[in-house]
Amino acid sequence: MKKEINDKNQHIKIPLQEIVPEYKSKNKLVRWLFNKRQQVASHYIYKIKPNKLLDIGCGDGSFIRRIKNKFPNIKVFGVDANPNIKYLNSVFKEKIFSQQDLLNLSFKKNSFDAIICLDVLEHIKNLNLALNEIKRVLNKDGYLITSEPTENFLYKSLRFLYKGTYSEKYGPGAGAHYWNAKKIDRFIKDNGFTKISSKKIPFFLPLLDLFHVNLYLKK
Repeated sequence: MKKEINDKNQHIKIPLQEIVPEYKSKNKLVRWLFNKRQQVASHYIYKIKPNKLLDIGCGDGSFIRRIKNKFPNIKVFGVDANPNIKYLNSVFKEKIFSQQDLLNLSFKKNSFDAIICLDVLEHIKNLNLALNEIKRVLNKDGYLITSEPTENFLYKSLRFLYKGTYSEKYGPGAGAHYWNAKKIDRFIKDNGFTKISSKKIPFFLPLLDLFHVNLYLKK
């Protein structure tokens, strides 16, 4: 039986531009928060200088566009569960996007120097299967870059104001949240990765700590 990345609470057929509308929000603070994560992830890529990179959960391709503009020599690929992802190949004029299940990627073993998962892993119930698949397609001494919400009181309050729900299990947009940043970080470190850098957004103070962007090295 084919493993599925999404359950009934995930929304995979919505238009790409609606997956994470916060990147283009009319609210400047919301827009800054979401774009800041891409900025931090881009800085990590500058540090590690991969030759071949995979963006898992690439959405509308905004991060890949950023990478291609800043680092044109990096060979990039994007996968997403959303079937509309195939249309990005015509937009980018390259066949680098494909609809795929994170738990059953089509790439060969040791295919990438770096893998990006920005706001993806909190949506995956079975993190063990997800990490095993990430490790399989990642080179030895390859890098994993992730970002996740903290799900603290302020985050949930802002989520309610923006999306109408406090819950980390249900809600609009890209779907359910099953994990928070702290639990995901612990799981990644317990499953074959060493954390080498971390950035808290917007600030390190507990109440104002909304998102974590982390850089890991595969052991």
